[in-house]
Amino acid sequence: MIVKLLEGQIPICVELACALAAQALALPVPAPGLVIADRLDLPGLPPRFRGDTLLLLGSSYKIPDALFVQVLSENPAAEELAWSKLCESPTGPQGAIWDELVANADRHVENALFDGNKWWLFDHDLALPSAADYVKGCADRVTRQSARVFSAKFNQLAEQMVSRYPNCDELEKREAELKRRKENLMLMTAVARNWRHPDATIDGILSRTAVLLELIELRLPAIAQLMARRTNQPSAQDLWTSHLGHSPGRR
Repeated sequence: MIVKLLEGQIPICVELACALAAQALALPVPAPGLVIADRLDLPGLPPRFRGDTLLLLGSSYKIPDALFVQVLSENPAAEELAWSKLCESPTGPQGAIWDELVANADRHVENALFDGNKWWLFDHDLALPSAADYVKGCADRVTRQSARVFSAKFNQLAEQMVSRYPNCDELEKREAELKRRKENLMLMTAVARNWRHPDATIDGILSRTAVLLELIELRLPAIAQLMARRTNQPSAQDLWTSHLGHSPGRR
């Protein structure tokens, strides 16, 4: 596994929830894990991290394609080439929808990897920016509604897709695919609610992760509306309410 040390429990829960949700939705995000590491095995650890053992977030290791890495390193327009190849692949539209679903504004070419066969997406600790409030007040109706329709300020992959393929219907196809897998996500959420661990810290992380899986599940029915807003296209809901003589989004 590739492991990383995150400050605070919420970023760990967010990464874990996103990776687990991606597994349920059959998306190209590496499988996650929690890793307990001995302090002595972490050279250069900043002194603000205390304790003899630390909890890290892991993701299954994907080996980058050496030839593609070499091409990028020798290409003055490497970033543009990487975006182009990513958007041409099935991961392009999948990732655009995924980043909208988890409100991930931190997608860049450094957190996408080509292994010679497919593109993988990783690093989601800045996704679900409403996570902390949702975990504390998930039963509150206002908090739930706000979290359901929240949009990140940026969705770089969606913007790259739309700029290259303005009339592409792949985004709508991927939206439909995700919705068809909703039951898998619901099952993952139900299973996660029953996870327990004797260590209080890990147990707390697991319980919060289950709550965040519920949040992702809650956002899934609104994905078409969120993507329509992102790409400045009318959603089915907007067209319906406009036809009835109401302003979009109002009943």
